[in-house]
Amino acid sequence: MNTNGDEVPASCCGKLLPLDLVQLVVAGHELTTYAKQKVKYEIARGGTKAKGGKRKAPTEQKAKTPSKKSKEVVDLTEVDERKCISCSSQVASLDKWRVVPCGHGYCVPCLEEMANISLTNWNQIPIRCCSKEFPTEYIEAVLNRTEFDKYSRYLAERDPSSSILQSDRDYAAVVRQNRGKQCPTGGVGVVKISGCNHMRCPLGHDFCWNCQQKRCTCGYH
Repeated sequence: MNTNGDEVPASCCGKLLPLDLVQLVVAGHELTTYAKQKVKYEIARGGTKAKGGKRKAPTEQKAKTPSKKSKEVVDLTEVDERKCISCSSQVASLDKWRVVPCGHGYCVPCLEEMANISLTNWNQIPIRCCSKEFPTEYIEAVLNRTEFDKYSRYLAERDPSSSILQSDRDYAAVVRQNRGKQCPTGGVGVVKISGCNHMRCPLGHDFCWNCQQKRCTCGYH
């Protein structure tokens, strides 16, 4: 399968294969690249040209020039294929359309809303669809510099390989130094600022601050 943009996207019997089939054999950046290539090809298709810029000669009958009505039908079909999975709206402009690695498509306004929500809820970073992470360039395009720096920082903090701590013991020591406690499920450090003893770590696990059990056994609320 070609993802270099110099050949026709995967097809059968003259029809392009749908993304839900392509994603069975291609994933990640290659799927995103292929999806963009497919959209560009569908927009650019119209008259078939031979090498050298000359049009191919008709075989038996002269090809009919597509009517204005038929062109409108093609355009509407392409728009129907661009339906945002989040808000279900039809996306008429390609500038407002983004295909993510799993093959689903989002409109830019929904993508922007998801990015802004993630900045207030660490559990939403990285933004995913079907367990596959959105390309960071999509997020960067809808956030300002300060917001994207914050997103990037949260993203790095969730990557264990980016930690300068050498062991779990070092991590536990840092948590204690900051007067925090570790979640009994995932071990993530949590610092209590105010409120009740019912805590929820950044990974979404609940536990009791007082007895540090998943289900409170101390009865102290």
